[in-house]
Amino acid sequence: MNLERPGLKKSFEVPSADEYIGLRVLCGLSAKDKIGSTLGLKNSMFFIGLRDNDGKLRAMGRIIMEEISQYITEKLPPTCFVSLFADVAFLYEKFNFVFSEKSKGMYLVRPKKI
Repeated sequence: MNLERPGLKKSFEVPSADEYIGLRVLCGLSAKDKIGSTLGLKNSMFFIGLRDNDGKLRAMGRIIMEEISQYITEKLPPTCFVSLFADVAFLYEKFNFVFSEKSKGMYLVRPKKI
């Protein structure tokens, strides 16, 4: 992959939960809980990020999605079901993700502890 911005390097190192949450907020996405982020990152199958010369993660969705698509194509069998939950759809549609006609994504709403 040819990076379009000098000083950026691909990183396959999973970030800290704080770094991940900060990047989400910086990109205009919803913030996530630190405990949940830690567990999710620890159990991730694949991670790709872009870091600048100072080691800070940078948001470049298209380049990141190219890497994810390559990973899916090269590492997962064609029968593997790949699902996606996202705050926005426009980027992912460019990579052949489509809205399901038969299914709708759901998540469990859990009561907050007092």
